[in-house]
Amino acid sequence: LPETCIGNDQGRRDGQEHRGDGEAGSIDCVSLNESSDARHKTAIRPISNALDKVLALQGVYFRRARATQDARNTPEVGLVGQDVEAICPEVVATNADGYKSVNYSRMSALLVEAVKEQQQLIREQSVNLALALTKIANLEDKLATPAGSPNM
Repeated sequence: LPETCIGNDQGRRDGQEHRGDGEAGSIDCVSLNESSDARHKTAIRPISNALDKVLALQGVYFRRARATQDARNTPEVGLVGQDVEAICPEVVATNADGYKSVNYSRMSALLVEAVKEQQQLIREQSVNLALALTKIANLEDKLATPAGSPNM
């Protein structure tokens, strides 16, 4: 996490800037827009093998090892930063103490490309299935026609 956080830092909701310790808290908002204009980007290239990368990730349930402002210590879901870093280091940051954080919003690009790759596989399998079903139907027709009978 960045060293400064605007929003809910350690339970405060005053919208002021607060210094954090890498576990600054949560940000509650109605909308969050992140800069994504092409004019701010260079060397743009497609993400390849996105589906393989997503399949290598493991979503986990966990509880925080250290008490946070959520005194209930309720189960959470997420990814383990070290695991994500091995697969997609572009979305992982490491603070001065070595703690990992995942930029989940940037992972959306990886997920979009993985869905597109998966959809292409589904389309290819649908075509192959249709061809196989046609061949099976033709073979069944041949088996149903007695030998020596004229084919219709």
